[in-house]
Amino acid sequence: MPITGNAIKFDYIAEHIANPNDDCWRWPWRHTTDGRPRIDYARTSFTVYSTAYEIKYGLVPEGYELGHKCFNAWCWNPDHVRPITHAENMAEKVKVSNAH
Repeated sequence: MPITGNAIKFDYIAEHIANPNDDCWRWPWRHTTDGRPRIDYARTSFTVYSTAYEIKYGLVPEGYELGHKCFNAWCWNPDHVRPITHAENMAEKVKVSNAH
């Protein structure tokens, strides 16, 4: 992917973080097969919500991953994710899937 394409995407991320709202944010580019928004950089693929979270709040603490408070895997609003343990994240996924 050309750098110019990524520059546009990083500008798009920065613009949303600078002008936030409480809505879930949809990513208009690449997604994984399970709907998670992705961005490629330096031959590595990252989730967009992780990238946005780290830009706004800093690194996710070691031993933690990001869990969605909104339970929308496609959402990349950094205010809709929080650091939780893998066990907590899996327990929440089970709880949500049992509720449907």
